[in-house]
Amino acid sequence: MLENNPLVTVICSCYNHEKYVYNTLNSLLNQSYSPIQLIIVDDFSMDNSKKVIQKWLDNQKNDGIIFIKNQKNLGLNRSFNQAFKQAKGKYIMDLAADDVLFTDGIAKLIHQFKNTKYKNCGIVFGNTKFFDVEQKFIRDYLPQDKKPPTGLIVEDFQADSFEFCSVSALYKREVYETLNGYDENLPFEDLDFWLRATRYFEVDYTSNFIINRISSPYSLESHFFRPLKLKTFKMNYAIYRIMEKTFEENKSNTKLNQALLKRIKNYRLRLKYNFLQKILFLFLEKKIENSI
Repeated sequence: MLENNPLVTVICSCYNHEKYVYNTLNSLLNQSYSPIQLIIVDDFSMDNSKKVIQKWLDNQKNDGIIFIKNQKNLGLNRSFNQAFKQAKGKYIMDLAADDVLFTDGIAKLIHQFKNTKYKNCGIVFGNTKFFDVEQKFIRDYLPQDKKPPTGLIVEDFQADSFEFCSVSALYKREVYETLNGYDENLPFEDLDFWLRATRYFEVDYTSNFIINRISSPYSLESHFFRPLKLKTFKMNYAIYRIMEKTFEENKSNTKLNQALLKRIKNYRLRLKYNFLQKILFLFLEKKIENSI
């Protein structure tokens, strides 16, 4: 049983989010849950994000908020890891500066942690609503009648058998400590982190909506399947490296390697324009097949 009000640290990461960060910070200010430690990181934004954040801070009475202004662009993973060193919470949320929390978002996640049936639960995530840049509703992350697998989901996750939404997740501090944070050699954090975390921790889910998420044509996930773009190549090569690393960590576990093979095949089929990378993934498939 958890204590009534464990401290939650929210690390809000900002890079060129001047249009959205004000609403994001207000959504934290208006949370029904307390206590919350807020750490804001601006990763050397090229727009007016720092000015917007500072103006917001100037209007707050809470002088315990930490504002880190990177003097150069470090990338999300390294920025988050550095901010984590100042985190004091028993629970950690990684919040992008263009996402808006529902008022009871953190309270709902803590409630699920308190009532989970899993003894080694390290992650709880919830539902999310997606909007476009014009604030028009696109879709819910999951239909209300659909529940993703919970508990020990390492095999399900490697097989890519369900959608996961890391933006709506709350983590026990031990998850980050066990995994030494995010892999700073990667341009994004969530897939690699969940592949590693699900080896050691159980996962639970609440159908409550936690986040309103902006789905921008310039968002990170929009770059994965664009034809003949350098950033697309880099993102897909990062996926390849993550899959290769996961295979190495699976060692001779046949069930996990069979599951991972499904994910890799599904991903390769989505690479319609990136023929060289399709070949790269195909070689990895053959390597895994030969190990089974």
